Amino acid sequence: MVRDLASGRTWKAPLRQPEEDFAVEFALRLSPGGLRFVVSGWGGRREPNKLVDLVRGTVTDLKRGWWPVSVSDGSGPVVLAKPYDKTSQVWALDREPITIRDFTYHYSALAPDGRTLARLERIAPDDRGRRPTTRQGGSVVVFDALRGGGETRTPVSGIAEGLHLSKLGGWLNSTEVTALAVAESPAGPAPVVYAVDVRTGGSRELFTLREDGGVYVVPGLVR
Repeated sequence: MVRDLASGRTWKAPLRQPEEDFAVEFALRLSPGGLRFVVSGWGGRREPNKLVDLVRGTVTDLKRGWWPVSVSDGSGPVVLAKPYDKTSQVWALDREPITIRDFTYHYSALAPDGRTLARLERIAPDDRGRRPTTRQGGSVVVFDALRGGGETRTPVSGIAEGLHLSKLGGWLNSTEVTALAVAESPAGPAPVVYAVDVRTGGSRELFTLREDGGVYVVPGLVR
């Protein structure tokens, strides 16, 4: 079900999945208007990966193992990603996948131009066996998700001490992307949502979140 929080109107998806299919790691990526979305699951019995269009009343099966990155309204691009050991593929449906030299799930939604994506750049861990991570601030990389190439890497500044960038979300305008910063330690500060300018790397605080069991509900971020 999708509900318009302003009017209370609801739309029921033409999709029924057994509850146990989603008792696993899953992701939900909504389009900006909410009437088109991808829902995916991993580690379960059937691992669903579905594109649902509430306007057309359709459900499209997608290839398994592809992470939902961005869903546009209407008939706009749908972008998925799949990480490998040292690279990742980004796939805009109906186009050829492109390859980037990074293992990451940390992408933004598509920018207002309909083709630009941002991702967080990782750094290698200091301790052997630990997963690579993003440093406090870190860097944001923008690139062409439809054709590949055109990468621009910009260090991010202005993130509060004790926080590190965790996820990217929707775009506020043509140059600013939403970013979630979380504590580096359990006793650290509350999570903060920033607007990050991908041209300059400058950030400005939008609001502070109240942690609820590690679950955050932030517009534009993959759930």
